[in-house]
Amino acid sequence: MGDRRSLALGVAVSLLMGAGFGFAAPPALASDVLPIGAVQGAGDISPLAGQSVTIEGVVVGDFQAQGQFNGVFLQDDGDGDETTSDGIFVFDRGRNDLSVGDHVRVTGKVSEFNGQTQLTPSSVTRLASGVPTPAATALTLPVTDWERYEGMLLTFPQDLTIVEYFNFDRFGEITYATQRQWTPTSVTSPGQEAITLLNANSADRLIVDDGRGAQNPSPAIHPNGRPLARDNYFRGGDSVAGLTGVLSYNFGAFKLQPTQGGKHTVRNPRPSAPPQLGDMRIASFNVLNYFTTLTSENAAARGADTAEEFQRQQAKIVAAMTELNADVFGLMEIENNGLALQNLVDALNANSPGTYAAVSTGRVGSDAIFQAFIYKPGAVEPVGNFATLNFGDRKNRPSLVQTFRHKVTGELVNISVNHLKSKGSACAGDPDRGDGQGNCNLTRKVAAEKLATWLESDPTGQGSTRTIIIGDLNSYDHEDPVTALTAAGYTDVEKQFSGEQAYSYVFDGMAGYLDHALANPAAAASIVDAQAWHINADEADIFDYDMSHKKPAEQALFAPDPYRSSDHDPVVVSLHFGKGSSPSASPASSTTQAPGTSARGLTRPGLPRTGI
Repeated sequence: MGDRRSLALGVAVSLLMGAGFGFAAPPALASDVLPIGAVQGAGDISPLAGQSVTIEGVVVGDFQAQGQFNGVFLQDDGDGDETTSDGIFVFDRGRNDLSVGDHVRVTGKVSEFNGQTQLTPSSVTRLASGVPTPAATALTLPVTDWERYEGMLLTFPQDLTIVEYFNFDRFGEITYATQRQWTPTSVTSPGQEAITLLNANSADRLIVDDGRGAQNPSPAIHPNGRPLARDNYFRGGDSVAGLTGVLSYNFGAFKLQPTQGGKHTVRNPRPSAPPQLGDMRIASFNVLNYFTTLTSENAAARGADTAEEFQRQQAKIVAAMTELNADVFGLMEIENNGLALQNLVDALNANSPGTYAAVSTGRVGSDAIFQAFIYKPGAVEPVGNFATLNFGDRKNRPSLVQTFRHKVTGELVNISVNHLKSKGSACAGDPDRGDGQGNCNLTRKVAAEKLATWLESDPTGQGSTRTIIIGDLNSYDHEDPVTALTAAGYTDVEKQFSGEQAYSYVFDGMAGYLDHALANPAAAASIVDAQAWHINADEADIFDYDMSHKKPAEQALFAPDPYRSSDHDPVVVSLHFGKGSSPSASPASSTTQAPGTSARGLTRPGLPRTGI
């Protein structure tokens, strides 16, 4: 992330006037006072920009403290025009020590700063103190015209769902919607259906800031208004009612700057690990660049910066894997250096020697990261040699497959762990086509087709009839790479057991699953459960191992537990090999979120890029 908030709201305005500040006397004549609505106007830009005006209003939002916006929000009783706002930001720079409830008269020049109308005062007169503020205007999402409310005191009485928290640690922002939002291609077909849903998601959103313009704010503030703590945290899917504050515009978006905390309700508590079912347990886990090479040693490394960060990262990954207690782990984003994999095995075995071992593949492919297997020798054993599939491009990492024998039953399972090309960067001749599938969709689709054909050839030569594909396919389940695999006869068992709204990843406030488990018919008949363990996607990354940008109070939020051990949720698949076995868990019902109405000016030509 760049320093997009390096400029506080209203700082360094080119239109600053040279006149002195302080409480001025005498006040302007009442006939000279304009309604704030006349200054705001009905459009995005004030019709009086560049002119000097006089207004009166009551302070409804005080943001003069250090690290805040160097000003206050004033609101008057309104001009009777529903198309204009009754509030405005006054860039006072703390010269007049104004407080909420002060009734003031301000003379100053009108300007637009980063898209927000503001007044830079030449004189400020306090007319009264302790005045009741105008009643907060009650709104409910979706809102189609935010401009009408710029600078005003607003309240949102409805229960709103937390959907996005990526910018929480750096900028104090949380995004809310009326309900959980889904990545369009995780619930509907690419193309117009996906674009329609994207626009509906965009319309049904409220960004709530923290009233501070500085980066890396400390303490981080919980939606309830209290400092974030290990025992005072929130998760995606939780709800908050009564959000109240003034509406600002900065960095390309309208944002509510809170004047009080909301009522937080836990709707999505931290879950314990999925129950142990069946005979054999397989887990797919993207471990977010587990590198033994530190970035402080080699700038090309991708993981921890320092030894302390690495110890924190390792502790969380080990905690997650230990609680998962899988017989076989298929891992993604392990450093491809021949050392990181064994380091993780040693850490897992620190308290129980010999519990885990790794399939010794050495380096696989030329990428900095690769896929790997860690397994429990007491429960399963690799049979024969592993095999790899190079897809013939430099985009998709080679697929890795190993046959495992379940020691108690003697049954064989082929497990293929994969990490296909991300959506985040372009592929020559394979651009983002604006249908919701992102960059390099064809590259991933061709790889999926090659993978299905290759696995059909029994690449390990062990004759197992059961084959399971796991891994980060960087594709949602309605996208071409996944549908290519289901067309080849594989069952999407994550959808089968968890429903249409299964998810393992949240991007831009929308949930879906990039992390997959697909089974051929023989394997599908043995699977009794498949689900993501939601320890990461719903967690703000302020709880992760990374110490960069965090103040001491935020660094202290770290705990050596599974939560926010990665940015992807692990996916767990359980198999039962008994005679006449059938799934013991009922598949979840399949539901699709209905598209809503798009907001003015929010249409985007494509969908967000995701994955690494």
